[in-house]
Amino acid sequence: MASDGRKQPPWIPPQAQPDAQVPRLRIDNSLTRGKDDFVPADPTGKAVTWYACGPTVYEDAHLGHAKNYVSTDIIRRIMQDYFGFDVKFVMNTTDIDDKIILQARQQYLLARFKQEHATQDGSVSDSVLAEAKAAFRQYIGKNLPSLPSDTNPDTFSEAVEKAYKEITKPPPSSDAATADQGQAPTVAELLLRAHIATARSAVEALQAPRNLPRFFAKTNDILLPYLDALHGAEIDSNNHKIYLELSQKFERRFFEDMTALNVLPPDQLTRVTEYITPIVRFVEQIVANGFGYATPDGSVYFDIDSFEKAIYIATLGWNRGTKMTVPSKLMVKPGEPAWPSPWGRGRPGWHIECSAMASEVIGKTIDIHSGGVDLRFPHHDNELAQSEAYWSTPGCPVQWINYFIHMGQLRIRGLKMSKSFKNYTTIRAVLSGKEWTARSLRICFLLMPWQDGIEVTDELMKAVVGWEGKLNNLFLKSLDLWRHSSPETTTTQELGIADKQLLSALGKGKADVDSALCDSFNTSVVMKILLILLPTKPYVYPVSELRDKVRTLACSGSVDHAAIAKLADEIIVVASTAEDESSKSYDQVLQHFRTNVKDLAAQQAPTKDLLALCDQLRDVHLWNLGIYLEDRNNSQPALVRPLDKLLIEARAEQESAGAAKAKAKRRTGGQGG
Repeated sequence: MASDGRKQPPWIPPQAQPDAQVPRLRIDNSLTRGKDDFVPADPTGKAVTWYACGPTVYEDAHLGHAKNYVSTDIIRRIMQDYFGFDVKFVMNTTDIDDKIILQARQQYLLARFKQEHATQDGSVSDSVLAEAKAAFRQYIGKNLPSLPSDTNPDTFSEAVEKAYKEITKPPPSSDAATADQGQAPTVAELLLRAHIATARSAVEALQAPRNLPRFFAKTNDILLPYLDALHGAEIDSNNHKIYLELSQKFERRFFEDMTALNVLPPDQLTRVTEYITPIVRFVEQIVANGFGYATPDGSVYFDIDSFEKAIYIATLGWNRGTKMTVPSKLMVKPGEPAWPSPWGRGRPGWHIECSAMASEVIGKTIDIHSGGVDLRFPHHDNELAQSEAYWSTPGCPVQWINYFIHMGQLRIRGLKMSKSFKNYTTIRAVLSGKEWTARSLRICFLLMPWQDGIEVTDELMKAVVGWEGKLNNLFLKSLDLWRHSSPETTTTQELGIADKQLLSALGKGKADVDSALCDSFNTSVVMKILLILLPTKPYVYPVSELRDKVRTLACSGSVDHAAIAKLADEIIVVASTAEDESSKSYDQVLQHFRTNVKDLAAQQAPTKDLLALCDQLRDVHLWNLGIYLEDRNNSQPALVRPLDKLLIEARAEQESAGAAKAKAKRRTGGQGG
């Protein structure tokens, strides 16, 4: 039983044929809130079905969309190109929903209003001015309720300063960097600021109505809801063209953005308006199965109680303790598009659409379902409930989705990007600037776990630029080596020390990358592994090898200082001078350690000093460069590892424990065990 008393049988992993070769891949599965072995429903273990929730196409895609769909594309490419699965990738575009209907209708009414009030000389007529003033009063009355009811354009600024003093006051410092360190605004504050900015723009036009183009540019946002409130209900429900023109335009622009980001197109694209008949059939079957019911007003509701008593196979559970929202409903409202159905004219509610389209195209069992983390509830929870109600029969429950994966959001100062907050930047604007490219964005998303959110910061940008520079350096050096290599110098016997180290490290790197990708596509670890294999390799592995040999000789009983000095001299053959900024810090560590080793050898230093120098290299110099040397037993060389969260936390705990022990010792006067 679930914590709220509902039945929830355990998640049942699919079974492949005994002789099927399935990669040892584990996936973070939102359905179980755990990491599960990935086994496709296909008995041969080859074919994978994947349904992804696509965009609601009513405006240009922003950087938050880029995070979602590039992350999805990364996982899809790994599934196909690395693990070799035959992936059928289906994605939808929601081309009719509340947002599209509202925006399309408002834009249509505004365009009609502008056409009806056009003047030959481009002046603002009295009738347009009167309508705009009425729109202004309506806008501030709804969105800025703390203002006096008699507020007009002339008194607006003073009224806002009094009513919303905390919202409108400037930050305590004019310095942008200092201001950014202040407390992030709340959602309510962001909305109020956006409404104040919209009203201020309208005030400028109303106080100085010079010409129509400028006037409308500053009053559009107050006229849109005003005209819709007056005339929205008059729109013919059969006039689908109004809405489809908007959605088709932004669907086209969305896929242009995806192409610019090098995101693979879906194998099959579904649009809601093209699946109205299957959606109706889907609802009919849910009703026939006893999990839906019609009401006299022409609506169809999902019977939550009946469903929970009979099935409740597996939902994401993000709504524990909360009643599920109505997942399917068809009804017609004035001014909205409608289609025929057995219950009268209406349109589908947004939760039923993906259930019907995914079931129609893929079937009753889907391997992977993906989307943004904000879709977990109520959208995906309701999708699961509806589809299980559709496919299941008494005594034969069906598990519709086997693996649910949710991409983390991109946030600005803790808040997701939103048109309402006016804190979003479109993909087009980002790619047209100088800071970000499609490649650097992809690197950015590879550096973070796909399921985690990303905070846009200057530090993140610097990390991306640094990583990309190292990658470019690797490609340039590899190309140069390939162009100047000859067949005679490629045999293993003729390889130098650095070449052999490189091949050894490359083999280990491949194994580490495989382990990371098998661990729920952990690209953040892969990127750290590659960072060590990039221009740091000519320095990190040689200095690690020198350290290993120094430690061995230092612990051999009778220290051979001459042999240690010889090792330090030989290391210069392995390393080369730093050719770019990204490599200089690694080269400096190598040369510094080499010099110190020679100095201690010349001084006939004792074992403890040599070992202390080796520890300093491990615990300070390489640690500060993001690299850890893990010493091993049985004379094995130290393991070169990128720093990760666990290593950093373990060291912090160790240092904290040491500090606490030292403090306790001081309190007892240096006595104690």
